[in-house]
Parts: sequence; structure tokens; C-alpha cells
Amino acid sequence: MRKNDSGVTLIALIITIIVLLILAGVTIAMIMGDNGILNQATNAKTQNTVGEEKEYIGLAYSAAFSEYYDDEIYPEDIQYELENMIGENKTECLESDGNILVKFLETGNRYILEPNGNIIDEGPLVYTQLASQIDSNNYGDFIDYGIDLNDDGDTTNDWKIFYAENGNTFIIAADYLLVDKVPEEASIGKVNTPGYDYSVRWLSIPPNNGANDIDSEVANKFKFTWLEYGVSNNDRNLCVSPILLNTSIWSEFANEIEGAEAIGTPTLEMFIASWNQKYNDSKLYYTVIEGENYLVGNTENPTESSTVIDSHNDTLYFPHLGSYNNCWGYWLVAPWRSNYLMDVQVGYVGANTGYNNDVEPSAYYEGLWTGIRPVVCLPETTNGANDYGVWVLEK
Repeated sequence: MRKNDSGVTLIALIITIIVLLILAGVTIAMIMGDNGILNQATNAKTQNTVGEEKEYIGLAYSAAFSEYYDDEIYPEDIQYELENMIGENKTECLESDGNILVKFLETGNRYILEPNGNIIDEGPLVYTQLASQIDSNNYGDFIDYGIDLNDDGDTTNDWKIFYAENGNTFIIAADYLLVDKVPEEASIGKVNTPGYDYSVRWLSIPPNNGANDIDSEVANKFKFTWLEYGVSNNDRNLCVSPILLNTSIWSEFANEIEGAEAIGTPTLEMFIASWNQKYNDSKLYYTVIEGENYLVGNTENPTESSTVIDSHNDTLYFPHLGSYNNCWGYWLVAPWRSNYLMDVQVGYVGANTGYNNDVEPSAYYEGLWTGIRPVVCLPETTNGANDYGVWVLEK
């Protein structure tokens, strides 16, 4: 009797593998493609959010109209109604060419509310405006800069417009920089202790030439005026300042945009320049004692090392209206005597003179648990867009 061989031939096996690969490709395309399930789910979520926000605006308009039907409706009227519905520090309402610009701070979405109640979806701010068109009403607007700082997969909630000057636009990290995002060259002293993920401490910064290691052009661009006073020493605070102002260390945040430069955190002068443009009725002032330190206050020629200011519940300047992950605030590049840098906490700007009780002071600067917020200077002109399609200013 003949014995019949049974089994899968090589050709059949190859065909089976090809079919499985085709099916896998189709499945992946259905899930991950431009019109795939994930993108459709994301788009649906976005549209749902937009729908909810427009509904809130519509309800706020109806409530304000019913109360002021014979008078003009102002931004503060809409702001009041929105706060009653969804709480404080969620929205910002501004006058905009006879309309009301409504910003939702958590999503970055913006809407134009016309006098007749019509609502226009403006979406999040994309960087296409000229520096000359950016004013203090834009300070705090989210901008899609293409760098994800908080690892949430979304690049529209990581950066905000800080201020504009001389054709340059400055943007700032919307929150304290995650410790693992700190460049290796500046990582000496970053904290990896659980619960302190937003803190950077300068524990053992190597000695350097202090102010001599700070590029004068960078100092001028980012308004660091210390160099004007001829300081050239290696005070402990100045061992930190050259690191924060070294644009090569922070270059990854410049996003390979031609002419863009980044530093590790704002200078005191930058903070004050932005603040004074946005809050002209509560100005801040600073001065420098030659060869020593910065002073800050609410009157010209201040004499104190710190000052209390109204937070205005403004998350541009105060990302958290309380302590956050044991992080008290963020550093400013503003040396104060030999031991401290100035920093920003809620309603407070000035020299931080405390030490942690559980840490013995080291040979170099060592202070409270405080974060940093990189700042990027985007020039007025460039050759085009970066990989994320965000156009830099162009006349």
C-alpha cells in the first residue's frame, strides 16, 4: 500500500505568512493610520471638548445677556458667568477688536465671542503671528512649539508666550521642567528623590570664572544686566548663572530653529519685563548693587531682596497656585550675595535664604526644592518651519 504524505508545503506556508502580513498591515492601518481608530478617537475627543467649551460660552453669554440686555456685555461679565459654572482659574476673557476673546487655560483653546452671541472657534495658538502683532494680551497663550515637556503625548500644552521685544518672541515652559529633561551638562545637583520630580538643586557645581563665563550677547538678549557692573568673580551663585545662561547646554529646546536660542530659566529682568507689560498698574522694579546682588520691589530703586506681589491667579508666572510635588517655585537667573539665587513662588519674588533642614550645606549653592523653566528666544525671521510645522516669525 502506498503511504500518503500529509502536511503543509513550503509554498502554502509562504502564502499563509503573506496573508497574515497583509492582514496585520490592514489592521495596523485601521488602528494607527491618518483615518485610523486612534486618530478618530482623538479627533472625537477634541471635538467633544470644543463642543463643551462653546456650550459654556453660550450659556455664559445667555446669562450675561439676560442680566444686561440693554447694555453692552464686557469680558468681565462673561468671565464672571464662566467662573460661576466651571470655577476660577479655568478661563480668561479679553477684549478683542469689539469682540470678546475667551481662552480656556487648561486646553489652550481660544474662541471669539461676537456681540450677537456668535462663537468662532480659533483653536490653540499656532506660531504664525508677527512679533509686532503679539501684545500683552497674548502673554500666557499656549503655543504648539512641537516639544513635549510633560510626556503626555500632546505638544499644545507645554509652552506659553512669555513676552515680545525687538522683533523677538520669547516663549517659556508652561510648567517646571521634569528632572529627566534637564540636560546632562546641567544635571549636577538635580534631584531624583521620589516626590521631588520637579526640583533642581545646585549641590556641587564646579568652580568657574563666574561672570567671565557668560556670553555678553546672550546676556543682552535675555536681559541679564549683572554684566554691566563689571562683576567677574566665582561667587557660588555665579557658578550657577553661567550654566543657566549657556545656550549650548539648553540648545535642544531651541528645536533646531535657525537663530533660536534657549536658556535654562528666566532672568529676573525678563520676568519683570513681561509682568510690567501685562500688569501695568502693579509694576515691579529691580536694581543691582555693584559687585554684589539684585534687589527687587514695587517702587523704583528698591532696597529689599524680595517683594510680595499679587499673583492675579496667573499661571504664566505662577504655574501652580500652591506647592506642587514638594516644589516651591522656580529659579530666576538673578544672583544674590554669595549663597542664593532669586526665585519665584506664589505671590513672591526674591532671594531665597533658606536651607533644607535635612541637608547639610555643601561648598556650593544648596537651597530649597525649586524648579526651572526653560525660555526660548525665537527670532523674527527664519528660512521656514521646523519638523512640527510651527512657523517662526517672518515679515
